[in-house]
Amino acid sequence: YELYKNGELTDSCWGFVGSFDEAIKDIAEYLQKSFNGKTNIPLNDVWALLDSHPVFPYDGFRPQIKNELKQNHGASVSRSTISFADRS
Repeated sequence: YELYKNGELTDSCWGFVGSFDEAIKDIAEYLQKSFNGKTNIPLNDVWALLDSHPVFPYDGFRPQIKNELKQNHGASVSRSTISFADRS
């Protein structure tokens, strides 16, 4: 569902207001902060962290999230792991 107030979107069933592109960027930033500088993190561990997050939808957006991590956060992504750049 979506909730509008005075013609503007104020809430949605996704738990966030904004575009999916913005959500992908926010998810990638959250993952970068969570795994900063860590290498060879199993993808299952990355998805498990998002499973425990109360807001971020990621199911169906894994390729976009991995791409965002590679392009804008310097991550190295393989079939089964992600290595995160050290951005401290």
